[in-house]
Amino acid sequence: MKVYILGAGISGAIMYSILKDDFDVTVIEKSKPAAKEHKAVMHFQDPEIGRILNIELKKAIVRKCIYYNGEYYNESNLFLSNLYSLKTIGVLESRSIIDLSDKERWVGECDVNFSKVVDPESNSFNVEVTSIKENKIFCVSTEYKVFSYDVIISTIPLFRLLVLLGEPYNIEFVYNPIWVYRTALKEKFSSVFQTFYFPDMDYPIYRVTIDEGLLIIESLKECDMRQMISALRFMGISDHLFGDKIEWEESIQRIGKIKPIDDLTRKSLLYGITSKYNIYSLGRFALWQNIRTGDVYKDALKIKSMIKTPEEARKYIMWKEIN
Repeated sequence: MKVYILGAGISGAIMYSILKDDFDVTVIEKSKPAAKEHKAVMHFQDPEIGRILNIELKKAIVRKCIYYNGEYYNESNLFLSNLYSLKTIGVLESRSIIDLSDKERWVGECDVNFSKVVDPESNSFNVEVTSIKENKIFCVSTEYKVFSYDVIISTIPLFRLLVLLGEPYNIEFVYNPIWVYRTALKEKFSSVFQTFYFPDMDYPIYRVTIDEGLLIIESLKECDMRQMISALRFMGISDHLFGDKIEWEESIQRIGKIKPIDDLTRKSLLYGITSKYNIYSLGRFALWQNIRTGDVYKDALKIKSMIKTPEEARKYIMWKEIN
């Protein structure tokens, strides 16, 4: 059975690691390998994810706090949770800000290039998919390519997959970019893992994280130095922790925060894609659903099981999941 995975981010890397020993798997990624480096926070609930991605993880206690309107909150409430949800995704949805209790997590270095998880003989980087039809994937890179597939696992944004399939849709897929700024602390504080939430609608920064010696600012808009320094001061961090001067590394995630769509519509759409094209969707953007990495791992295991299930039984299982 020939399986193709579209996308070499964290979801694609997890799926590849789970399938590689049992199937003939190839990962297709439009970017160059160096472009797939992960820049955001790496906090996992399940250490098994580190094993399958070959990432060294260690157990840590992550502590959280909210700063809003000049006040600090060690316990959340519905008002602050609603503000944060509306600020980040534009709708009311349960977010991690609702629970500020100390959390046991497995943490790893943020500079992870998931392309290294994939065997060099099992990847096609710098290859852009142009269409999918009749169990074939049509691509361009330095030359025109066509791949015949039995199964596809898509980790690319759902609306992009629909375009590749030529499937019409009248759903509005709303998303916004995020800016990520990172800088190193002068010293590495090995026991310090903190997250500060900023639900103020007029303040572009929505979350700041300390991971040992690394500080990560996430913002809905491009920030200037004044705004970033203000976030540090709200956290009680003084300039002397950064040496002579603060040097920021900036990256932009074009599809950063997604606005959910109606759940029944979303599930029906995904079921139709799987039953018609034998394409499974994995990850936040492919499912168009705000989920954790632990959920991606569980979904990947389920997809592996579904691939091995006879077709009619598989369709029945999928249909039961959305009804």
